[in-house]
Amino acid sequence: MHLRLRLPAHGCGGHTGHGGGTATAHLLAFNDFHGAIDPPSGSGGLVNGTPAGGAEYLATWVKRLRREARQSSDAVFTVSAGDLVGASPLVSAAFQDEPTIEIMDALGLDFSAVGNHEFDEGVEELLRLDRGGCHPTEGCADGDGFAGARFTYLAANVTWRDTGSRVLPPAQIRWIRGVPVGFVGVSYAATPTIVNPAGISTVAFGDEARAANEVAARLGRLGVHALVLLLHDAGASPRPRAPTSSWRTASATPAAAGPWTIPAATSAILTSSTHRSRRSPTSTGPPWRRWRTAWSAPSPPTSPERRPPAARARWEM
Repeated sequence: MHLRLRLPAHGCGGHTGHGGGTATAHLLAFNDFHGAIDPPSGSGGLVNGTPAGGAEYLATWVKRLRREARQSSDAVFTVSAGDLVGASPLVSAAFQDEPTIEIMDALGLDFSAVGNHEFDEGVEELLRLDRGGCHPTEGCADGDGFAGARFTYLAANVTWRDTGSRVLPPAQIRWIRGVPVGFVGVSYAATPTIVNPAGISTVAFGDEARAANEVAARLGRLGVHALVLLLHDAGASPRPRAPTSSWRTASATPAAAGPWTIPAATSAILTSSTHRSRRSPTSTGPPWRRWRTAWSAPSPPTSPERRPPAARARWEM
């Protein structure tokens, strides 16, 4: 999916960053890759009856769309809503899904939410895929080592049971013509019910809406009022509230609880898990339904060192 987002590059109090005007950002988004390096057989490898699966097809289109998007803006981000690995074909699974991570790096992925299938082999294996290193029992099967993901996995609602700290970064910030934009990732709260519990006994999966609300509030205190939410729970039905309202938490499993609210600062929501295409291509209506959305935020700090980190460095919140 290719989303084009427009945002005014104005700060508070009428001040304008980088000359004012309108800044444009592009999101290239996909989800539920599941290690499908080769084109899947059957209906899973077809788009409207045309063979279209596999890493080569995906990479070709991502790079083509990225090239086209950069004709209007340098701010082009490639994101995933989760399940990059897990339930993978043999070509990826036989090598502990390392090839898929390396393909995502080569493709230029920036951020990904953590899907439930990322936990199929347990949290420690997820961290190995994220940070690198050989498999503890299988070693590095291809003989050239494994450096881990260059993209950033985001999971705002997954914490260590003993300390309460987050297992992975909840968010990352990028600057677009002076406007800070937060990318927030949320994992499926009901993951413990669908993966081997032995591999995730040391972590807790918190309420999706509550975790995202906490991160959004902290980002707001840092001056970040434009958000992109990567949500691995397509069963959730976010609904907008008035701009002054905050998130309301329905339950730990929004998919089962019905509609739940989103923060007013959220301009794009990318969900996944069902493997079905669903979009809202309207240019009017609530912000979360727009492809072209206006964002505003305070002017950035004048001192670069005061800005939130723009590199891949782990950012604890």
